Amino acid sequence: MKMIKILCKRVAMGLVAVGLNITAANAVQVDNLYQGQVSVPSQSAQSRQQAVGSAFRQVLVKIAGSESVASNSTLATALRRPDNYLSQYSYTQQDRQIYLLADFDQDKVNLLLQKAEVGIWGKHRPLITVWLVEEQGNQRNIIADSSAETLLEDLKKQAAIYGLPINFPLMDLTDAMEVSSADVWGRFQQPLEKASQRYGSEAIAVVRLSDSSLLDNAEKGGNTQLKAIDWTLFVNGNRTAMRYKGSDNEDLIASAVGGIAQSLYQQNSYSVTAQANHSTQIEIVNVDSMAAFKQVKEFLDSLTQVASVQVVSVKGETILFNLSLLSSEAAVRQALKLEGKLIESNDPLAPESEVQVSQFIWKG
Repeated sequence: MKMIKILCKRVAMGLVAVGLNITAANAVQVDNLYQGQVSVPSQSAQSRQQAVGSAFRQVLVKIAGSESVASNSTLATALRRPDNYLSQYSYTQQDRQIYLLADFDQDKVNLLLQKAEVGIWGKHRPLITVWLVEEQGNQRNIIADSSAETLLEDLKKQAAIYGLPINFPLMDLTDAMEVSSADVWGRFQQPLEKASQRYGSEAIAVVRLSDSSLLDNAEKGGNTQLKAIDWTLFVNGNRTAMRYKGSDNEDLIASAVGGIAQSLYQQNSYSVTAQANHSTQIEIVNVDSMAAFKQVKEFLDSLTQVASVQVVSVKGETILFNLSLLSSEAAVRQALKLEGKLIESNDPLAPESEVQVSQFIWKG
């Protein structure tokens, strides 16, 4: 049986809070993935039924990473019977508008996705620093976090649809010293990574919207309102990019964010396969108090890929856990790497004969 060794170590660190539940410098636990919120005209049964269906679709989009969930026949059938997955609902009111809040059963939804052969994107997701640049003619503007630009609000709205944790640069003096508009427009990775460090992100996205240089010469002529948008995503040493064209800024932003979400989904989702329903053991050392034990146990329990966690043995400050898995060990290792509480490391004192999957330093 393979083992993953996690080294626990307290590390003092500052957390960047940008309206997100940030659990570590580069990992975000996205809450309410299984909850949808829909505006309703009233609290009537008819309004409720329609809203529950819309809320269920919101949940499937966040977990399946795509707006096209209805194209899957199994999911399309389930969308016609959302009450089968509903656990509870309530109403809230904001600015005189009534909203229905619908919570759906996580186990039932995950089982549905398994039957539909759709990967599950768990709640531990990379925090993305978004460098949003608008080009109008020869003028380029990096849109800061404090900006009142409609583009910024459109991007935030689309990110919420997919459950993407994002933040934006402040574009203050510190940023100005680290990165130039030419660096951002040129998508130069090194200065972007250096400037993004202060925002605690694990991924960087450059989104460029242009009415000039991203268009072909033939497309610039006449009275056309054609624009182009592209995005470039830097994450885990990989670079992915895509470009779209259109005339409506909101639609273009939606396309770009949807592409980013799909790219991250493909890298971080997991499927419950034939490899599931087995177990692996992990050894966590330096658990020196009941508080530390509780923190570690809660973290392991929170992993979407893990069905259950049992303590196998306790030796001093070392605890051996057995994990019953819902996915492959590779998916679990990916989740451990993604969670910013852990830094992958090799134990220099471990004998070469010891079989290990990975080592991590615990920063909790």
